[in-house]
Amino acid sequence: MVLSIGMIVKNEEKYLEKCLTALQPILNELDSELIIADTGSTDNTVEIAKKFTDNVFHFEWINDFAAARNSTLERAKGEWFMFIDADEILQDCSDIIHFFKSGEYRKYNSATYIVRSYTDISNMNYFSDIRSQRLVSNDGEIKFQGRIHETFTPFRAPIKFLNLIADHFGYLYSDNGAITELAREKNKRNLEYLFGELDDENITERNFNIYDEIADCYEIIDEDEKALEYVNMGLEKLNHKRIGITTYYSHKIELLIKQEKYQEIIETAQDYFDINKNPSHTSELASDCFIFFSRGYAYYRETKYNDAISDLIAFANLYKKYTQNKLNTVDLMMDNFRSNLSIVKAAFDILFRCCYQEKKFALADDYTKAIPLEKYFDDHDFMINHLNIRIEIMENVGYKKFDELYRQLDDFGKNYLLTAIRRQIFKTSPENHSVLLKQLAQLSGLPSELMPIYREYFEHDSANTELIKTFLEKNGSENSEDMLYILLEKQEDITPFLLTNDFFADRAVQLLMNYFPNGFELFQNYNTSNISSEGMVNATSLYGWVMLRALDNNHEISRIFEMYGDLGLKWYNSHHDNGSLPGDIRAALLVNNVVSDKKAGNHKQFMSDIRELKGVVEDLVPIVDAYKEENKDAFKNNAVNPEFERLAVQVKQNIRDLINARNISEARSLLKEYQGINPNDEDIEKLKDEINNTLQ
Repeated sequence: MVLSIGMIVKNEEKYLEKCLTALQPILNELDSELIIADTGSTDNTVEIAKKFTDNVFHFEWINDFAAARNSTLERAKGEWFMFIDADEILQDCSDIIHFFKSGEYRKYNSATYIVRSYTDISNMNYFSDIRSQRLVSNDGEIKFQGRIHETFTPFRAPIKFLNLIADHFGYLYSDNGAITELAREKNKRNLEYLFGELDDENITERNFNIYDEIADCYEIIDEDEKALEYVNMGLEKLNHKRIGITTYYSHKIELLIKQEKYQEIIETAQDYFDINKNPSHTSELASDCFIFFSRGYAYYRETKYNDAISDLIAFANLYKKYTQNKLNTVDLMMDNFRSNLSIVKAAFDILFRCCYQEKKFALADDYTKAIPLEKYFDDHDFMINHLNIRIEIMENVGYKKFDELYRQLDDFGKNYLLTAIRRQIFKTSPENHSVLLKQLAQLSGLPSELMPIYREYFEHDSANTELIKTFLEKNGSENSEDMLYILLEKQEDITPFLLTNDFFADRAVQLLMNYFPNGFELFQNYNTSNISSEGMVNATSLYGWVMLRALDNNHEISRIFEMYGDLGLKWYNSHHDNGSLPGDIRAALLVNNVVSDKKAGNHKQFMSDIRELKGVVEDLVPIVDAYKEENKDAFKNNAVNPEFERLAVQVKQNIRDLINARNISEARSLLKEYQGINPNDEDIEKLKDEINNTLQ
């Protein structure tokens, strides 16, 4: 018989059947046996076990996992022995089957596979990997040792590193990041076992990691200071023994990261690499990945970006070796491999950020291929952040790799990249326009109607409003803020955007102000008289959100506030006879009252209308307060001549009548004369715009 598989079980009905089913190919393909020791189950564990093997027996529990394991080892008939936990499920057994069928096992004395321990019930993306020595040649001398976290002794080399992964569900200690009560109780029990083993003070190669295991238990029950105490104790007691203590350094740094002690992380990492401080670090180890990442992260937090870049590049190069199975060093069997996918994501993110800070864009570009994007397709937040960083890199090194990046992505990534590039076109240099437009055309990833719109805008500095209208009718307003940008910037009617079926004012304002450098100024400088009457209600809503975003970004809001009120008045003047009054229009009319009071210098009515506005439209309270503060000096001179104000209104109406009659020369002359008499009238600029628009 070539292989015996041993298990110890107690109340394992949740996972046992899946575990044994996954083992079945080994039992079918190899001359092998399955041995199961039950230590006192009260559920259906024994019944499930007997469905897969007749070799099920009872072992009286004596608080010693090694003793229970040895009871299965003593019954083993195979040349090799393998042990597995009941809550481990092998993803694919073919590597083990080939190892024995090919005869390769005769070249080795033991073998490992990766135990992937999931740690959070609610998020299965959180896990840690450990290279666990689970198979060993059985010559009668091999035994298990350790009351808890038991392992084979003596250590057997050479070792075969198998590539298979076992999903392990025994360490689901948290739920949405919170430690479960079951986990606390289990680790308090483990502490009792570990301290019982520690009492003999016989710390050797056999149980050198006991202080680290004690620290693990304290960390799980949220006693990090106690955990750090035992990690330091292990480093102090074991350093002179020149045995494998790399795991202690890794664990210490992990605890220091949680405490945000960045300078201590840097110092501890230096000790780790110092052969005088860490005699076990005599060669390149897999643990170096985590140490380089951690020190790089600490340097980043200390704003030492060049030092961080050096360490993160070292991490990237080592991690590549690990993924190619060229870094299967012995420390992988001592400790959870802390460089999992979440750390890889963070490492490249920080590397690119540091390169951006130091303007090392070419260096960042060199390492963009190193990150395994396909592993993160399901993490949309990460993909969005990463693609934004890649665009920043390309903006500085050129867009020649844009199509290459595009082809690496899934549908979500492609769609996001194309949308982001559509925004970037309006911010990039003119020489990049043609490169991007050419690549976008070749990829055919954008709607075909966009290309002539872009070419009209970039090559002829104008807006093809008919094409834009057709595009919006077909594609809607979502992710079409570039169309709104063009219409605003070219002082064209934005009604086609406002009347799309999926129009949301908040979304449109947020995207335009977030993604375009002059988004706020576009709204502020736009001549709202260009908007057709059909779009006035949505335009009022749009400018309501512009006010809110302006306030959030500490912009002065007086101009937008007054435009909002003016939109409400314009709608009312053309629609008031229809009997209904939309909510945004009602609010805008109240705003217009306040603005009119300010312009008339009527402080008493101004305060009265402000009180009414705040009482009726609560959402506008902070905006009204800001407007009041910005205009607190407007009433210092309240001696406004009512007759002068009446005449001013009449003069301005005369100017508009001349404009409408296209008597532009006379309109300009009268406006110039009026500006000399009343230079502070804010309507002067509007009248100038109306004259200019008439000439276009």
